[in-house]
Amino acid sequence: MLKAATTEDEYWKVLGLNYGTSDKTELTVWEPDTKYTDPEIPWHQIHSDKNFGLDGVDVFIAGSGPVGATYARKLVDAGLRVVMCEMGGTDTKPAAAHKKNEIEYQKDIDRFVNVIKGALSPVSVPQSKKFVDTLDPASWNHEEPFVTNGKNPAQKEAVNLSAQAVTRGTGGMATHWTCAVPFFKKGIERPVIIKDKEKEDDELWDSLYDGASNLIYRSESEFDKVSIRHTLILNTLKDEPFDRAYVIKDTVEKAKKLQENADKTPSSVKRENTRVLEPTHPKREFKPLPLAARRLVNSPRYVEWMSAESVFDDLILKQHVLPGERKKIGLLDDPEPKYQKRFRLLTNHRVTRYAMEKGKVVAVEVQHLKGDRLKENTEKPPTNFYIKAKVFVTAAGAVATPQILYNSGLNNFFNPEVKDKPKHKPNVGANGVTNGATDGVAGDSDGDNGEPSTTPTKEYVCDPVCPNLGLYITEQPMAFCQVVLKKSLVDMVKHNPWGLDWWDAAYQEHESQNNGPYPDPLPFPRADPEPQITSPLEADRPWHTQIHRDAFSYGAVAATIDSRLVVDFRWFGRTQPEKTNYIKFENDLTDAYGMPQPTFHFKPNDESNHESHLMMTDMCQVAQKVGGYLPGSEPQFMAPGLALHLGGTTRLGHDPATSCADFYSKIWGVDNLYVAGNGVIDTAFAANPTLTSMALAIYSAEKIVQDIGNVPTREGRRFERVVKRNRETWAEHLEKQGYLH
Repeated sequence: MLKAATTEDEYWKVLGLNYGTSDKTELTVWEPDTKYTDPEIPWHQIHSDKNFGLDGVDVFIAGSGPVGATYARKLVDAGLRVVMCEMGGTDTKPAAAHKKNEIEYQKDIDRFVNVIKGALSPVSVPQSKKFVDTLDPASWNHEEPFVTNGKNPAQKEAVNLSAQAVTRGTGGMATHWTCAVPFFKKGIERPVIIKDKEKEDDELWDSLYDGASNLIYRSESEFDKVSIRHTLILNTLKDEPFDRAYVIKDTVEKAKKLQENADKTPSSVKRENTRVLEPTHPKREFKPLPLAARRLVNSPRYVEWMSAESVFDDLILKQHVLPGERKKIGLLDDPEPKYQKRFRLLTNHRVTRYAMEKGKVVAVEVQHLKGDRLKENTEKPPTNFYIKAKVFVTAAGAVATPQILYNSGLNNFFNPEVKDKPKHKPNVGANGVTNGATDGVAGDSDGDNGEPSTTPTKEYVCDPVCPNLGLYITEQPMAFCQVVLKKSLVDMVKHNPWGLDWWDAAYQEHESQNNGPYPDPLPFPRADPEPQITSPLEADRPWHTQIHRDAFSYGAVAATIDSRLVVDFRWFGRTQPEKTNYIKFENDLTDAYGMPQPTFHFKPNDESNHESHLMMTDMCQVAQKVGGYLPGSEPQFMAPGLALHLGGTTRLGHDPATSCADFYSKIWGVDNLYVAGNGVIDTAFAANPTLTSMALAIYSAEKIVQDIGNVPTREGRRFERVVKRNRETWAEHLEKQGYLH
């Protein structure tokens, strides 16, 4: 019906909002205990709340992941009233918490693999054209392929991101993410917010990263002075010299033999006999992997993995710590319950589209996916509602965000200065993809999946507001392997080669408990934390590295192999943003939730492919310093999209000709519509992007507060970019308790 609309009046008639007509009327707020008879879509029940009302919602947010939570946290702290919609439900307790914090996964990380698999839904699955000829002859069969189970017949396998997936639920992917939060490398990955002013841009990024780090509890020290495996592998890769007082005779003899072998090789790889292993790659930095995590003070063998819950704080939950513990971890009581008066999270609500009028959004249409269950009798209540707000933020993920904008018909009727232009061909993007840009129609007018039409069909025409929607997308090729630790490294543990007091204490405690009928042959304590290491990205190695033992949707270790011996190597590459790589949305196909079906066209260029080849070589060299490959997990490239770090779908920029929004994240040409998440990043990046997306969200949230203006802040404070936390690191806690000397 929207495709058939040729005027704004027709458009508004379809939406049932009457905003664009002369006989505009106010719709009523629907209450569950009233009879629903109005044929038009009503206002959502949230507007009957005394804290909101029809004009009480300042900001609407789509999506409840860490980036949406960042907006909510900052805007509510500034005194704004915020309503957030999440398509999925809440399946964690507390809401939006990391599922890996459950004790069963802290004890057995490999069991978490299936949790991740269950949380991911593939985005675009090509249609199978294979005929099933082994069915019982009496069974129903069909000779021609047809669309089943949400398959996408428009998707070509050769240009698909076959492993790209989404998570629907409170907290988004942060309920199962790896919690790696590195900074983007300046000049390689990091976007430029302030153009041609390098110093100001650096200072701004430092401030934004500081603010985002505090929200998510970023730390590089939670595995220091507590994990033998972490220290063993880190010092091995760093070629850390032994403390000679702790090197015993047989270790020295082994080191001398290694030195003799090194003497037979070129001088560039010679080594001192106090080094651990022979170098197989150029000198580089190795350091702890920055993580959104903290080691629990009262249970130091466990880690609390951070998530959107950490950012929301008390907005949607009552803290799950004892009252006496609140001050210890920096959570002070709030005299004003913000989570009641200024914030609402609506779960199981699909954000369908924005209702737009002359360069601004006036309302958002949402669907309560469980709304038809509110009545027990045969009466059918409404499921579609409007929510009215001053500002609208879309932080629904790199796929759902452009999907919602596309479904809103951003390029339909909203550019009044071009109303009287003559008929013209569609605004065609990459490879003939219209991306919803046709003459006066939201979507492809002739149903040919993006082929340009040569026959003008509408008299009412305009240029698209967001012609770059879904173009210039980026993803990360990923190399992966697993190794089993070298025997020489395992044998070193009992000798404490670096003379560390905490190491010796942990090993001795393990040995004292290792005298039963079935002694542990490994020297690592059974609860020894996993390694978490990285080698920072550099210009000559433009890939992000993670050396750790963690759970993904792949890489589970068989029960016959002790997980303490296994180390994961994950190298993340980058791809250059190009207009020929895009995600488009089909007009005649929908996904499982009734939204336009996404289709990928992604093919990295030769430069990106060459970097991937070098990245694989580098990973193999580093991995071989630590151990031998685990059978079945030899070096391999993973399926495209498996990194789940899709970028560029709603990219920011300084030029509307090549971007979707400015660096305040506001859509070009729309006064009050903002985009957020990894899709806004306009650069080729290899590192985990969540922290950078949160930093950009803070910058955007400040702008929203400034634009709305005259907002009373709690306790009269100005809006602050950085909220300092008092939670101490594990190392600081140990030092205060006198364990470190």
